Amino acid sequence: MLEENMQVNKSKIVFNTVKTITRVIDTQPSSNSIRSASGDLLSNPTEVKQRWFDYGNKLYNHKPNVDPSNINLTVAGKPDSEPTILRSEVEAANKRLKAG
Repeated sequence: MLEENMQVNKSKIVFNTVKTITRVIDTQPSSNSIRSASGDLLSNPTEVKQRWFDYGNKLYNHKPNVDPSNINLTVAGKPDSEPTILRSEVEAANKRLKAG
């Protein structure tokens, strides 16, 4: 069949046949199971989804053990010491950006 298609110049069929014959099959098995927090193996899709949900919540809702009174949030320098931006400065910057 392959040789017949080569003789009648059906290169697309030949290419697809060779591709199908020589393709590498992925031998890596997919895993649909996960370990619970206690170490048990979960394979039920509902339990797996719930475990991922719980893991995400634990990961992103972490509460650090820090006393908030020890955190210094003051900015060096006075906020009022910064000059205000004038409208003319903004317009001049826009003109320079448009001009390239």
